[in-house]
Amino acid sequence: MLQNEESNNLFESGVSAFISKQYMLAIEQFTKAMENGDRSYQVWVSRGAAYLQSDQFEPAMDDFNRAIALQPDRARAYHMRALGYDKQGNFESAIEDLNHAIELDPEYGAAFRSRAMMLDKIGRGEEAAEDICMATHLTELRLAEFNQENNVWQSQHLKLEAEGIVSELER
Repeated sequence: MLQNEESNNLFESGVSAFISKQYMLAIEQFTKAMENGDRSYQVWVSRGAAYLQSDQFEPAMDDFNRAIALQPDRARAYHMRALGYDKQGNFESAIEDLNHAIELDPEYGAAFRSRAMMLDKIGRGEEAAEDICMATHLTELRLAEFNQENNVWQSQHLKLEAEGIVSELER
């Protein structure tokens, strides 16, 4: 098996373990993917998230820092590191990272939701409410986009049905 294929399989196995809430197994699989040559942004963020879920804050933060060093223009690692700061009670650093994540991706609704939680924890409820409104707005936009894409697909399918190319059963 090629090294890339093996790394990909290990990464996918780590993702499956993470989804199944088997965080130690996820950490093991992500680490094996790294040992097999995968040093990508995604593997660092993923292993960091598994460490974070298993309350291993120091290695989680190290992995998020490595991901940020690899790709400082991506918002997710800043968001994840903010969640680590939150678990450690460092709300100001969490807010700084969330601010940066939002600067990088102004349509990143999860960062707005997380920042709202942080702001609320430190008594800045009015700002938190603004972030909740923005997160809700972004969610509604995404739903509208999804519905529009689905409507376009359905319209195309109905057109193909009318032309006899596909049947109603294939809808």
